[in-house]
Amino acid sequence: KRQILCFNVLYHVEDQIGAARDLLVLTKPGGRLYLKTLIDSRLPERAQNLLPAQWGADHQPRFRFTEHGVDGDPTSYWVPNPAGVLAILRYAGFVDVAIEARRVNRLYVSATRPTGA
Repeated sequence: KRQILCFNVLYHVEDQIGAARDLLVLTKPGGRLYLKTLIDSRLPERAQNLLPAQWGADHQPRFRFTEHGVDGDPTSYWVPNPAGVLAILRYAGFVDVAIEARRVNRLYVSATRPTGA
């Protein structure tokens, strides 16, 4: 089964839903997507390191638009919270979407393309 790795790309894409759908097409039925992406966190790094990986997964999905980029990078547009990352992958058609890990302001997620899709 094809596994797709997508690290540090999603927040550089203007159309995140379209990108998530493209990832679904690239993943073979039953295959897994492994995604690492920037997440919006207003907490200091020290506090973020203390959060459990699942923190924020049950919050309201939110996306922050950054017209002039994030941390000096003008190519970063949309920064979701953890619930937003999960929601966009589910909306695109992935199942078994789960947070695998969290490191400061990065979220590691896995998701499966359904076998019937």
